[in-house]
Formats: sequence, C-alpha cells, structure tokens
Amino acid sequence: MINKIINYLDIKITQLMIWKIRKGYGCYCKTKDIDDFKDMDMGESRCPSCEAQEVVEWLENHIKLIREFSR
Repeated sequence: MINKIINYLDIKITQLMIWKIRKGYGCYCKTKDIDDFKDMDMGESRCPSCEAQEVVEWLENHIKLIREFSR
C-alpha cells in the first residue's frame, strides 16, 4: 500500500516538473539543435528549448518505468 502511494506521488511530482519545464522553456522546436548542427561542438551554446525537450522526454520515460514496474 505504501509503495502505491509513493509511486503515485512520484508520478504526480514528475508530471508537475514536466509542466513547469514546458511552461518555462517552451519545448516547441521542430528539430533538435544536435541534429541540425551535427558537425559543430555545441558545448554550452545549445538551444534551451531543445535541452528542455530532452529532459521532458527523460522524465516521461521515468513515469513509464514507474508504471511498468509498479504492477
């Protein structure tokens, strides 16, 4: 029972983080900057929206894994 509550809270907190990232950074780029500039060393000059989209994808995968392994 405790594990279900912890998993539920973990999912809700992660969904809140995704909402906050999308609200703050947009995540609206059609293509990723890494794909557009393959030959360049991006270093610290990456598109914030593209980086945010990668984080959102990682967090969505985290939610998927929680749901998959909590059954």
